[in-house]
Amino acid sequence: MKKVKRLLIFGLALLLVCCSKTPSKVEKEQTGTKSEEAIERDKKTTDNSDSSFPMTIVNNGREIVFENSPKRPVALTYPSATIFAALGISNHLVGLAEGMYNLEDVKEEYRDALKDIPVLKAGKNENTGVAPSFETVLELNPDFAMGNVYSFMAKNIADQKDFDANHIKTYCSGDKSIKDVYADIENIGKIFGVSDKAQQLIAELQQREENIKSKIKDKQPLGAIMYDCFGTDPFVAGGSSYQGILLEEAGARNLFGDTQGLWVKTSWEALIDKNPDVIFVPDYASSVVPIDEKISFLKNKEEIKNVNAIKNDRIVIVKFIDLDPGIQNFDVLEYMAKSLYPDDF
Repeated sequence: MKKVKRLLIFGLALLLVCCSKTPSKVEKEQTGTKSEEAIERDKKTTDNSDSSFPMTIVNNGREIVFENSPKRPVALTYPSATIFAALGISNHLVGLAEGMYNLEDVKEEYRDALKDIPVLKAGKNENTGVAPSFETVLELNPDFAMGNVYSFMAKNIADQKDFDANHIKTYCSGDKSIKDVYADIENIGKIFGVSDKAQQLIAELQQREENIKSKIKDKQPLGAIMYDCFGTDPFVAGGSSYQGILLEEAGARNLFGDTQGLWVKTSWEALIDKNPDVIFVPDYASSVVPIDEKISFLKNKEEIKNVNAIKNDRIVIVKFIDLDPGIQNFDVLEYMAKSLYPDDF
């Protein structure tokens, strides 16, 4: 009997030892206790998350508070969509408004990233008749919209306040300097958690800008204009227009830079009086007049035949998409600078 008791006591002791042993690594994870490896992995993921929420972004004179990264963004212009493509996040887009352009206007390296994004059907508006209606945008149930100043005009898509009322955060591309492009890239990088990629892209673009401007820094600016229209009184890029700003960034003197407004109506007499050395003419898909007809019209208009740009055959076609705030600005900046000062490139 004593032997049996001893055996029972030994068995109970052995059972207690087995039950109280330290859990294995696998057992820890199965019971909800993270291993050191798992904790370190989570730490690295957090460190690489690129942005902390909530965050506040200041844009277009407005403070936008993000509680988290948007899940259903739409791009209201191709230049806006191109920033998403360049940052490797175009797959986030649930819709894209073509506006004045089409996919062929986009720089080739970004087309594949954008070709499958659903295109918003164009509606009617007072400008070009190519912007989607606000109702069309709302059908996608977006939580974020990026566009330019025209996108957020009530006569085009809708005012930013209308987006606010529908719980859609908005971001308007800067249009006061080419430096605004850097800010847009940086902010979109923060919002969508790709700040490292954004900073890399900014550094590349800054280097391009520096290379261009180093070649023209000592030049006496040539007088130039940005012209559009056909047959009637000319329209030119005014002092408040981003296109006029880019003209000066490229080393020209915008001869209508003292005229307030974006694109302003002027007269042939005023154009003759300004006597531009170079005339830049934007080309865009939604234009009702083909670009070759615009150029032929200028070259054959009798009353301006003695204007320097006409006389010296210095009419330069530029893609309008390159003149909208965005990454392709750096292509047109170089192209215009070369057109103004070919011997320096």
